[in-house]
Amino acid sequence: MSVNSINITNRIFPSCIVLLSFFIPSFSSAEDVAVLLDKAIAGQHREQKNIERDIYRHPIDTLLFFGLQPAMHVLEILPGEGWYTEILAPVLKDNGQLTVASFGADHPVEYFSTRHKDYVRKLDTNPEVYDKVIVTLTAISPLLRIIQWIWW
Repeated sequence: MSVNSINITNRIFPSCIVLLSFFIPSFSSAEDVAVLLDKAIAGQHREQKNIERDIYRHPIDTLLFFGLQPAMHVLEILPGEGWYTEILAPVLKDNGQLTVASFGADHPVEYFSTRHKDYVRKLDTNPEVYDKVIVTLTAISPLLRIIQWIWW
């Protein structure tokens, strides 16, 4: 897996995931997408702690609400431990693209650098599922610098 560097300045939202589609026509019905999501959610690649969160996060309803399609290009910002990645990667693998923006291994805050390293390690240990995920590095916006200063 490669980690590319891009600069996303002043566009980091408080949520950990932002779905962006680059105007790809919808070819799959909600029922077809729900079947793909069911398969991804039931996958052996998922961590038990993430499976246990499904009941609270309602992944099928949430991703259908966002209009997820298997041919979309999706940007996941700050993936944390990869709960969304575990579901999105298999759905997008054949016809779409999952790109993840993370702070990177060299981030000055140890929590973020450790989280990034653990996340990349997770992807590397299961290339059958995650080999097409693109991991990019995001710049720290001024707002996040203030939050970091207050928080840490």
